Amino acid sequence: AAADADADANEAVRAGLARAEAYIATQIAAGKPNFILKNYELRAVPHALFSASAVRVLDLRQNALTALPGELVRFAPTLTILRLHGNPLRALPPALTRLTTLRDLDCGKLAFDERRAPEHVAALPGLRELDLQWNELAALPDAYGALHASLEVLNASINRLSVLPPSYARLTRLRELDVSYNALAVLPADTVLRHCTALTTLNLVGNALRTLPGALGALRALSKL
Repeated sequence: AAADADADANEAVRAGLARAEAYIATQIAAGKPNFILKNYELRAVPHALFSASAVRVLDLRQNALTALPGELVRFAPTLTILRLHGNPLRALPPALTRLTTLRDLDCGKLAFDERRAPEHVAALPGLRELDLQWNELAALPDAYGALHASLEVLNASINRLSVLPPSYARLTRLRELDVSYNALAVLPADTVLRHCTALTTLNLVGNALRTLPGALGALRALSKL
């Protein structure tokens, strides 16, 4: 029975890869730069993708990827959206920092080593949206404060966060912050959030907060709490 199950799984992987390669070929032939490869049971990024002259959107959600190839940097001039949610990725390659046009990075529900988010994401100069939900993170990297010139949306929901780094006071462009379903008992409104004056949405549901600090009243743009 186990052998049959393995055979079925391998057949599903082969069939998924064949479907993905056919889809990629169709997109390339049509000159389309968006590649939605969600739920193809991929164990690696198909080599056929690297025949594309440009990739703007690469959606690899819900596959079985354990690593990303450094060759993705060939799409650095065009890649703006990279979605990786739901893969058993343990790390992101250092070459990721060369994706200078990347605006939206979805790293939800991965398998980071030691359950630590990769600090080198902070070196992406134009990153506007970062999704880190569902990663069992006990802390967020202090280095992400360096994204102050670009970051607008941060989703760190469904983790184990108990604090927000002081450096996040620099995230003055941040419009949406989702830290729902964590372990926050104290909200650093005076030291961090009051400086995030662009905030319109703040999701705190499912934390251990007993009261909300009055300093939140300084966030004049806040419309959803």
